[in-house]
Amino acid sequence: MKKYLTLAIVFTLLTGNLTYAATTTSSKKGNPPEMTTEQLTKMGLTATQITSYQALTTQEKKMAYLKEIGVTMPTPDGKGKGGGMEMDEDKLTELGLTAAQITAYQALTTQEEKIAYLKEIGITMPTPSENGGGKEFDETKLTELGLTAAQITAYQALTTQEEKMAYLKEIGITMPTLDNSSNTEEEVNGRKLNLEKLGLTEAQITELKALTTDAEKKTYLENLGIEIPDNQSSKSKRFSDEGEIKNLEAVNFLQEKGIVSGSDDGNFNPDDSVNRAEAMKMILEAIGEDTDTAATTTSFTDVDSSAWYASYVKKAKELGVVSGYSDGSFKPAQTVNKAELLKMLLKAFDVDVSSITASDLYSDTPTTAWYASYLQYAKDKEIITAEDDGLFHPAKGMTRDEFADVIYKLMTVLGLNS
Repeated sequence: MKKYLTLAIVFTLLTGNLTYAATTTSSKKGNPPEMTTEQLTKMGLTATQITSYQALTTQEKKMAYLKEIGVTMPTPDGKGKGGGMEMDEDKLTELGLTAAQITAYQALTTQEEKIAYLKEIGITMPTPSENGGGKEFDETKLTELGLTAAQITAYQALTTQEEKMAYLKEIGITMPTLDNSSNTEEEVNGRKLNLEKLGLTEAQITELKALTTDAEKKTYLENLGIEIPDNQSSKSKRFSDEGEIKNLEAVNFLQEKGIVSGSDDGNFNPDDSVNRAEAMKMILEAIGEDTDTAATTTSFTDVDSSAWYASYVKKAKELGVVSGYSDGSFKPAQTVNKAELLKMLLKAFDVDVSSITASDLYSDTPTTAWYASYLQYAKDKEIITAEDDGLFHPAKGMTRDEFADVIYKLMTVLGLNS
């Protein structure tokens, strides 16, 4: 398709100058749009070159002229200006653009202009659908994520889920990463699920984590054919691996109270170490502290608002149970050591140890250590005991089995195990 340029040449003798007035007729819809003088100036053309360009009668001649004078046309680089993703020549060809239209599209300088051009030439953009095996983010969700109207349109134009996830990352949308086991886990309906073991793809895990309510997450999994038992039924059912649990009375008590839950395979996994995110959940559940299950923004740089543990971490910070690290991080996936766990647990239960002077600890725990008063209380109340070698090992992590036992014993001392 060609654009017809009608030159109305008006010869007017004014102060010895010959003035040319060039006007364009409206083009057929679908033909490449005329670049404005401002756009040509931005591309580096001089006034004389702009006049020569505008005098040409076809788009092909204009594109040839630009190449002749050494103007480099924008090329697909995957990073379109204006915050959008540039579609490459193959993608544009798939959409039905001619060679001239592709050249005109690539000459535009902002994503808004490019999207407007595609609409002008009658390209129907794909509408949200179940592409790539994952749930499509609707316009409301994309707006909540901070996308502009042009970015939403660009996102919806992509045809596969992988392209869409890559685009979101490209424009700076921080999605939950899947670089450790805690990021493939999610609390749904009172149960911590290993999404990877359930067969979810990385894109599906990302989408699930972006949902803000427990009901949405449960519905999403059900749409994938995954049934999640009600929380109450999961409490009444004993763990499949109870034969491996040393402190079974403590674990069963905490399960009945909804303080601990198992994995999606019905196991408690007693020998797994407790990370900082898991510790926050168990501690806050033990003190009966309500948390907002919706997406929560925290002051920690490494706690994503959509993470299953975000609300627990936020509440723990508000209560003074945790303060984080000097670099502003929380390190949710890091194994929490025995000294840290003891301090967090006693602070959460408002156990005042300020008047306690440590004097009778273990040979590997100096009485001047920052955790000494907490350990002295726990030792005196027989909440915690030495390991087989007679040492405490403050820097060592606790297993889920061991931590459950400590919580249970503390609740017993405080008269909270009825």
